Amino acid sequence: MCYTVIMNGLELSKEYYLKVGRPMLEKNFPDVLPRIATGLSGEGSECLGFDDETSHDHDFGPGFCIWLTDDDFRKYGALIQAEYDRLPKDFSGFQKRNETLEAGRRVGVMSISAFYAKFLGDSFMPLKESDWNHYEECLLATATNGEVFEDGPGEFSRIRNTLSYYPYNVWVQKAASSVHLLSQAGQYNYERSLKRGEKMAALLSISHFMEESIHLSHLLSKRYEPYYKWAWRSFTSLPDSREISSLLSKLPEYAANGDDWRAHIIIEKVCSHYVASLNELGLSDTKDTFLEAHVHKISEKYRT
Repeated sequence: MCYTVIMNGLELSKEYYLKVGRPMLEKNFPDVLPRIATGLSGEGSECLGFDDETSHDHDFGPGFCIWLTDDDFRKYGALIQAEYDRLPKDFSGFQKRNETLEAGRRVGVMSISAFYAKFLGDSFMPLKESDWNHYEECLLATATNGEVFEDGPGEFSRIRNTLSYYPYNVWVQKAASSVHLLSQAGQYNYERSLKRGEKMAALLSISHFMEESIHLSHLLSKRYEPYYKWAWRSFTSLPDSREISSLLSKLPEYAANGDDWRAHIIIEKVCSHYVASLNELGLSDTKDTFLEAHVHKISEKYRT
């Protein structure tokens, strides 16, 4: 039988929880339910809202997460998981999840601490600003994506909200670093590589320029950049990204074909775009189109 896909993975998860999962919890664990958090977050394109038919070949289908405190997980984790495993495997036209050993278990019952520790380590709650430097940005995106359906006690959401984005000073430091790297790759090393006749070095500079453009756009929008496979997709979903994504999409072809003049024009247009954004955000007050000139200005915004 063929089915028409009418919902994405996050919608499927929420409907499965509301129609199948929550009634099970109400029936079998009424005393624990007020202390349970549920939702879908973590690994998988559906947690980012980027899933499509290609996503259905593994680790996709009806399912949701149940997060418990460490104490409740010790007492009830195995019991709730046993009932979760008895839930219908097919739902709303979607068949049983094809879970792979490589991916591990992405849905079902887990402790709150184990969920966050999986991505950020045991010290997943930052106590000072320097702690944020220990987290990979794509893993912060993974730990805070998706949606929380319910969270009676609020503990899962409290941690999630703390991790939702960088503190101001960390953000400023990362923005200054990103602007420096962008300028170095596109406005400095690309041109110098061409002068030396180092074609591959020039292409690598273009690659770094594009990667850092995507990263800086996420930073200035105060959004974590996800795993590289989804970075461009996430980038194009950012506010006001249409113009700059159109420019960047032309850059690899120009660079590869040796159309260095057009590549240079695009690089300068992209950098001018970021100058305007930095000015608008109050991170810099100079109009200089050489991005390196803005690094010190941004660093001055650090709050002591």
